[in-house]
Formats: sequence, structure tokens, C-alpha cells
Amino acid sequence: MKGWQKDKFTGKVSPILEQRILPIFVYSLIGLPEDTLLDGAHLAVPSRRGDMVVALQTPNPKVKIPFFSADGPITLNARDPTRDIIAAAVTALGGVVPPYQEFDSIQNRLGTDYMWAVGHHPFGPFSTSPRVSRIFADAVIRNSIVARVSTAVNNVKKAVHELNEFTKDFVSDPRHDEFAKQADASKGKSLVSTGF
Repeated sequence: MKGWQKDKFTGKVSPILEQRILPIFVYSLIGLPEDTLLDGAHLAVPSRRGDMVVALQTPNPKVKIPFFSADGPITLNARDPTRDIIAAAVTALGGVVPPYQEFDSIQNRLGTDYMWAVGHHPFGPFSTSPRVSRIFADAVIRNSIVARVSTAVNNVKKAVHELNEFTKDFVSDPRHDEFAKQADASKGKSLVSTGF
């Protein structure tokens, strides 16, 4: 949040929210081979850093991808990459991964389970909805909150560490030094030998 603003017409005061601009590059190309896709299976992909989305649009209405259903091979409509662009934008902006992807801690890599690929979302080859469902919108909000809390915790840890370094160099407590000497002297003694 950057501050507060007052609406000219209603007089209501509301917070000024931070904005993030996500460039989406749509390459509309003619004359490519019919099955041209990004990464071999996508019409749109976010960058690794999440700072842009690259999409491909071609005149081919049925691009074959390496997936099958009971009706036969699944195809993508390369004339309209909207669904794929929305999925890539949600991934880039909100840190939301497709529901069919999961982290495999045993193999230390990303795994897939297409049982979760069907549903009301724009992710994956088995979905047909260009809309983001409420559960994914909530995940975007949750990820934003977690990222902000994590940043705040890291800033506090850094400040405490810097404060500790400062006190080591410039602040001395004679009682602490005396206590430290007594603790060093009593090391190795049992509670019986110290009188407790």
C-alpha cells in the first residue's frame, strides 16, 4: 500500500494499492509449421522470473499436442491463445502453479498428476475454461500475503542480526562478563558439587 486517496465524486477514502505491470508479448505468426508450440506443448509461457509472458498465435485452429482423451487426440486452438495467456499471467503474477503439478521431495523435482488437470481453470490441456476459479484467486491473494510476511520476517531477522553485531562491538555489560566467567568456571561440575 502506498497511501490513501479520496474519491472526487463519492468522497470515500481508499488505499492506494501497488501496481505491477506484466508485459505480455503475443507473437502472431503466419507460415509456421502447423504444430509449432512454445516448449512443445504450450501457446503461452511465463518467464522463469515471472516478469513477462510470451504467447504464440497462429492461424491453425487445431494444433495437436501429446495428450489423448476418450474422444481421441487433444488439440489446441492456436487462433485464440487467451486461455493459455491467462494461465501464464496467473502463474507469473500470483505464483500459482497448475493444479496437476506437484513437488516431489524424494526426486527433488516437479512432478505431474493429470488427474487434477480437469476443472474450472485455464491450466493444462484438459481444461477449456478461460476463467480463473475462486480457489485460484484465493491462492493468488494467499501467495501475496505469504510473500509480504516472509519479506517482513527477513527484514526483522536482518535488523536483529545487525543490532547484535553492533552490541558486540560497542556495548559491554560488566555483569554479563562476570556471569560468563562464573559459567565457564562451573562447567563440568554437577549440581551436587555446586550445592544445589
